[in-house]
Amino acid sequence: ANSQNHNLQVRAHPQFNKKFAGKAFVIDGDSIKVGEKEVRLFGIDAPEYKQTCFDSDKEEYECGQMSRDFLANLANEKEVSCSYSGKDKYDRYLGKCFIGKISINEEIIRSGMAVIYDFAEADEKMEELEAQAKKQKLGIWKGAFQLPKDYRKAHPRHN
Repeated sequence: ANSQNHNLQVRAHPQFNKKFAGKAFVIDGDSIKVGEKEVRLFGIDAPEYKQTCFDSDKEEYECGQMSRDFLANLANEKEVSCSYSGKDKYDRYLGKCFIGKISINEEIIRSGMAVIYDFAEADEKMEELEAQAKKQKLGIWKGAFQLPKDYRKAHPRHN
């Protein structure tokens, strides 16, 4: 029991016990609209829409658009269900969303289209998926990129 208590202290997991569903409209690489509700996909941080990254040949490419396109191909116009814990400072629902049984949040990390937002909140599955994407050089892991949070700090007008 002690080790379990220790884990609870280390990982402060919010409770995702409220739900809604609807047709998804993709906003960017880590936010969607479900019906009228704007959802920030919990636990992931995708490149900002205007952000560029570098591929394995050090060529610059539009990774922010690539990330958004990936999510659009995955979820746009699909029926999704989301469970959420609350809202962020921009009044968006912090959610884990699914198409059937497929976790949208996990698919984005699995494909290397985003990084884990906060390791203190990440579960082991997300950590494993990110490590695999990194090892296989998928998505933004194929080359060099600035962490989205660092990009936002450097480009405050773009947020």
